[in-house]
Amino acid sequence: MSEYVQAKRDAERARARLTTTLAELKARLNPAAFAEDQLDMVKTNAVKAAGQVREAVAARPAVAAAGAGLLLAFLFRKSIGRGIAALRGKDEEPDLPLPPPPRATSSRRTT
Repeated sequence: MSEYVQAKRDAERARARLTTTLAELKARLNPAAFAEDQLDMVKTNAVKAAGQVREAVAARPAVAAAGAGLLLAFLFRKSIGRGIAALRGKDEEPDLPLPPPPRATSSRRTT
């Protein structure tokens, strides 16, 4: 009979572990909890990346400054182009909206 009692206790412990595991799984699969976990992971990776960038900039500040300058030139390329055109005395045509597309004609016959 002791084997039966031992098996019953083992089954109860296994059932309790399974219930706990299912509760944990259900909590992790909750969309809000999943989104929060993903956000925490993104924050952690962003902090790591910022640390790596800080180290790279400290190691080679001239290269970092040149890269930042190129990025700014790219972001403000239209403004820079307009400024250069104004200095040259050329008037740049403003961006005009596109004309509306032609209307489709009906091919129905009226009799």
